Amino acid sequence: VANAGHGLGGPFLDQPVERWRHVVGTNVTGTLLLLQPVLRQMVARGEGRVLITGSIAGHIAGTFQAVYN
Repeated sequence: VANAGHGLGGPFLDQPVERWRHVVGTNVTGTLLLLQPVLRQMVARGEGRVLITGSIAGHIAGTFQAVYN
């Protein structure tokens, strides 16, 4: 199971770019960084499965979670 993520909270226009970029980096790039070495091992041994999960918040609007939702 692969899942990496967190929210930031607060008004989007008040958030420093560095903070929301960190959220995007964790939620997207973080998951991929975790998966790649595991997938290489699975391919090498010819077996394995991956289930990528996510929050239902990714499908709905949320107050003060513009970057996460």
